Amino acid sequence: MSDTPYDPFAWFWQIGDDDSRYWSSAAGAYIETLPDGAGLTRIASEAELSDVLRPYGLRVPVASNEDVNAERERRIAAGATVTVTAAGAIPVQGRDVDVRNLQGLGLAALARVSAGDTTTMTTFRDADNVDHDLTPPQVLELVQRAAGVVEAIITASWAIKAMDPLPADVTDDALWPST
Repeated sequence: MSDTPYDPFAWFWQIGDDDSRYWSSAAGAYIETLPDGAGLTRIASEAELSDVLRPYGLRVPVASNEDVNAERERRIAAGATVTVTAAGAIPVQGRDVDVRNLQGLGLAALARVSAGDTTTMTTFRDADNVDHDLTPPQVLELVQRAAGVVEAIITASWAIKAMDPLPADVTDDALWPST
């Protein structure tokens, strides 16, 4: 052990009596040799270590459904780029404020289309702070495509949760739809 101040983001963990490998919170993986002066804590199990690291958003040795949920929400909030007919690629975000904005714009566009108005332009500022002037049908397409991305991410999270056992790294892009 060292006199290194505890830092959960740069710490090492020995699981039980196993001194052949150590969990590195910085690497999010096991290592075989401790660096000189490394901070080290012995902990009873991988599950217990996972419970300690999870609140910090660090990769854990034993994934849980909670980890899948956190990754799902991170991916939704990060958003995606969707393509809208005659408007091109538009990057959107999925934070709560962005979702509310898209829902409001979609409702207004639906009302316009229902009233026969397909030409009134709505300015949408995308995730890169670029303005797009969209017709009501284009706004509806934007909202539908963004919702489709969210649906694909949620569906992937269900498939991951159905795996037995869960993958060690539930953040692996190969498990999720490309956005």
